[in-house]
Amino acid sequence: MFKACSELGCRVHSGRVWTTSAPCRELKWKAEEYFEKWECRAVEMEEVLSML
Repeated sequence: MFKACSELGCRVHSGRVWTTSAPCRELKWKAEEYFEKWECRAVEMEEVLSML
């Protein structure tokens, strides 16, 4: 996907994603902490809900 998007001239970012099933956990300070510690670039909570 990264290669295909790059070939189309899309700006692509890659990195870790923080996955959570609790909507109240993706607080701004927590996202900043996860970025600083592990370079998480996104918070994902939809996929984890489909696994429950």
